[in-house]
Amino acid sequence: MKWRTKKGHVYLTGFMDLERAKVVHVVKLLNDVLDSIRRREHKENIPRFNKIRYLLLKDPKKLKKSQRERLDEFFTQANLDTVKAYNLIQMYKKGYKYKKPSWAGRFFHHWIKLCQQ
Repeated sequence: MKWRTKKGHVYLTGFMDLERAKVVHVVKLLNDVLDSIRRREHKENIPRFNKIRYLLLKDPKKLKKSQRERLDEFFTQANLDTVKAYNLIQMYKKGYKYKKPSWAGRFFHHWIKLCQQ
């Protein structure tokens, strides 16, 4: 089960890779929603939104120290839907670390309830 590439295309081999691809696809959809929320709030001319888009979409583990500080500052100053959506997405990603399906199920059930609030 490996990722294969050929002429710029990515091919999946094996069942586990297919499951991983589904997770990646869901995270991409969530990031698209996050970006649409950010754009909506940015249109309200909130100055804190300047150059924040890529920091929100970048993997938090890959942020440089200065980027992390800027994002943290954004989160402390902003009580916005963008911040709420970002936190829900980060929480969603952690749900796949559960080893027992029953724990993961409880986690995602709780996550869905948080999304509905």
